[in-house]
Amino acid sequence: MAGQLLTADEIVKQSSTRTWYQLGNGSRYFYGSPGYHFISGGSKVVAGTIDPIYVPDPRRPGRYRLVSRTRAAPDLNEFSVDFHEAWNGIPRHLIQNQCDWTFWELHSRCADPSDFYRGWDGYVMIYEAAQLEGAIDLGARTAMDSDDPLTDGTTWKAAQIFPVGAVSFGEEASTEVVVEVIDVVYGSSLNCAACADGSETIYALTRANVGSPGAPGQLVYSLDGGATWSTASITGIGTSAEPAYLDIAGGILFVGTNSTTLFYTTLNILTGAPGTWSTVTLPVAMTDVYVQSPTNILFSASAGRVYRTTDITAAPTLLATVGSDNLARIHGTGETIVAVGANGQVIYTTNNGVTWTDGTNAGSGSLTSLFVVGPYAWWIGDNAGVLRKTTDSGVSYTTVNFPGSGSGTIFDILFVSQKVAWLSHQLSSVARLLCTLDGGNSFARDDGTSRIANWPTFQKAGRLAAPTAGTVDVAANYLAVAGLATSGTDGILIAGAPTLV
Repeated sequence: MAGQLLTADEIVKQSSTRTWYQLGNGSRYFYGSPGYHFISGGSKVVAGTIDPIYVPDPRRPGRYRLVSRTRAAPDLNEFSVDFHEAWNGIPRHLIQNQCDWTFWELHSRCADPSDFYRGWDGYVMIYEAAQLEGAIDLGARTAMDSDDPLTDGTTWKAAQIFPVGAVSFGEEASTEVVVEVIDVVYGSSLNCAACADGSETIYALTRANVGSPGAPGQLVYSLDGGATWSTASITGIGTSAEPAYLDIAGGILFVGTNSTTLFYTTLNILTGAPGTWSTVTLPVAMTDVYVQSPTNILFSASAGRVYRTTDITAAPTLLATVGSDNLARIHGTGETIVAVGANGQVIYTTNNGVTWTDGTNAGSGSLTSLFVVGPYAWWIGDNAGVLRKTTDSGVSYTTVNFPGSGSGTIFDILFVSQKVAWLSHQLSSVARLLCTLDGGNSFARDDGTSRIANWPTFQKAGRLAAPTAGTVDVAANYLAVAGLATSGTDGILIAGAPTLV
């Protein structure tokens, strides 16, 4: 059968592409303002070199069998940018500095790419954390009979090059979910027998059914990317224990409640299905958990206390008591770990828990969300809809405005790269989702961006989860949302995925 010729609007073209760039985490500059710039070539590194491992074939002398392969570490991503010099100042790329640059490449057939969040209908390629390499090719600078623009050729090495597109959302597990979803998490990298990219296994935790008759909280999960859903009873949890958090340490999935019992199950390494449940008795009820690694798991608790265990199947021990306010959230990166809670309290360690500091309060209300991007950069949200960030390890905070800020509650903040993040916000009993593509320099709400598609109406968007077992390409384009339906009694689980062609 003869092939069908594609029409012009079915092919991504250079003429439908525009770019932005940002130095550090400051202002973004659009193509043509203040000067024109062109991403003229690049290579997105998918993996390192692959080499074979052969052994002699037992049945054929002189022949060999391929038994495995080795994969080397990948190189940095490389790309080229040409800058046309503009009048009225020194081109900023000619002033050498050590800050990272980020470039955005917007693809759109019929929109205005100068609108960063709504000016594209295709996708955005992000060249993140790039640094200038080698010399700047200044090109021809003078001529006797030419009026060509001065063009500077540059070569860059980026930590990440990845696409982000419209993430289309819809309700999942509507039959299995009958009460509020408290927490959600994607599967770990151990469950990779089916060549998974990390988006296939999703686990959600529902609260106890407080109606009549009562029912305990339970696990709702999918092993096929949301095509089908199952439920698992958490043995021994009872109807009076209120589920509080859900996470995975290695191949063990665990559930905490407002009681002193922690429940855990070993996931099937081939399928990701939960197995038999066991319990650990905790010294106190824990409010949140941060899994730094399977051998370093930290919990926040009441009265300024932080606990640690090196084995999720063993009880944690008290690590620190700082202040007296109840801690609600804990998170970290590297050796920096932060916990936040009531009355704006922020406590932190920069040496992996050896010593702790009672930091500057982030406001005076209840702190309800936290994400530690780096040792100096933390993001904190509260129950008054105020979002704050620090870039000096909590010495000072800056209030960050976003659509709807200053009211409602920020329930979660989730960065999947230095520049790409999500924020869940409840405003006037309506669940809102916000995104940033430039590291929090700006935010767009679900009703004001091409990034968020088909966002449904419901009452509360709570905890957020992105895949961690795959690459940043996957993590940036899949999202699960725990929530409460419009009725205020029924639960809702929302999942988002990109359109792949």
